[in-house]
Amino acid sequence: MSKLLKIDFPSLLHRIPFGPRQGKIAVVLIFSLCWLSIVLVRSQVARDPAALDASSLLGLASALQQGAISGRDFQSMYGPAAQILAWIATMATTTRSALDAYGMITFVFCAASALIAAVMLLICDRISWQQCAIFYAFSILLNLFFDVFDVRTLLLLLNAAFAYRTIAAETVPRQTAWATASGLLCFVSQLVSLELGICAAIAVVCGLIAGSALTRNAVVLLEVEVFVATLAAANLGLVVLFKLTSSSYGLLFDYHSYAFEILRGFHNSMGTLWALSLVKTLVLLVVSLYVLSMCVVAAWGSDALDASLLACFAFAAVMWLKTALVSSDISQIASAFAPMIVIFSLLAT
Repeated sequence: MSKLLKIDFPSLLHRIPFGPRQGKIAVVLIFSLCWLSIVLVRSQVARDPAALDASSLLGLASALQQGAISGRDFQSMYGPAAQILAWIATMATTTRSALDAYGMITFVFCAASALIAAVMLLICDRISWQQCAIFYAFSILLNLFFDVFDVRTLLLLLNAAFAYRTIAAETVPRQTAWATASGLLCFVSQLVSLELGICAAIAVVCGLIAGSALTRNAVVLLEVEVFVATLAAANLGLVVLFKLTSSSYGLLFDYHSYAFEILRGFHNSMGTLWALSLVKTLVLLVVSLYVLSMCVVAAWGSDALDASLLACFAFAAVMWLKTALVSSDISQIASAFAPMIVIFSLLAT
C-alpha cells in the first residue's frame, strides 16, 4: 500500500518569505478584490436611464459612437479617454448599445478606480501595509472613490505618486524615466478631463520643485523640463493625429481651443450655492488645516523622502479643492476633499 504524502504546512509557511513588502501586496490585493466585489454588486442595481448621473454616463459612449470627441454635460467635462473607457464597456455588452450598458460602464469606471488606487499604493515605497489598510478602511467606511467619476480624483493622486517616484529615484536615468512616465500619465489625465490634466500638471511641477528643495538635489529640477517636454510632445502628437485623420479639423490647435472654451463655459454657467452646512464645512476645514500643517511639520522633522511624498500629495489635494468652488453640491464637495482624507489616513500611523 502506498503511503500518504505528509506535508508539514507550518515549516512550509516558514520557508515562504513574508516581509513588509509581501504584506503590503497582500493587503492591497485583498482589499482590491473586496473593492471590486462591492462595485460589482452596486453596478447591478437598476437605475433610471433618464436620471442625471445615468444620462451623463450614457452620453459618454453615445457621443463617441456619433463621432463627437470631448464635451460637457450637467455633471462634468469629459475628454476622449473617458469616452473610450465608456465605449469599451459598451462593446462588452451583447447589444452594444449605450442605453443597455449602464451597469457595465459603471463597473468599468469603478474597477479602473480600484486598479489606480492599487498602483498608487504599490509604487509608493514609503507607504506601509498598515497605512494601506487604513486607506482602504477610510475609503470603505466613508464611501470614498466608489462613485463613477471618482476615477479622476485617484488619477490625480497617481500623478502625485509618479512625481514622488521621480524624486526618489536613485539615478538620473531612472529619474528621467519616471519624469517621462509622469508626463505621459498627465497627458492621459488630460484626455480624461482637461481640468484634471491642468491640476495634475501644476501639482507635479510643484511637487518636483518641493522635492528638489527637501532632498537638496538640484537634478530633480531638470526632470521638470523632462515632464513638461513629454507633456508638450504628447499634445503635439495628438493634434497632428486629429489633423491627419479628420477632414473637417481646422487649425492645428483647435482641439485645445475648444477644450478651454468648454472649461470656461462650464465654470461660468454651472456654479451652485454651497450645499454643506456650516458645522460640516468647519469640520472639513479643520481636517484640511491639520493635514496641511502636519505636512509642513513633516518637511522639517522627518525623512526627506517621506516629506517629499506628503508634499506631492498635499499639492494635489490643494489643487483639487478648487473643483468644489464651481459646482458646490454634496457629491462634488466630497470628491474635492477626498485627497485631504487620503493624506489624513496616511498620517494616522
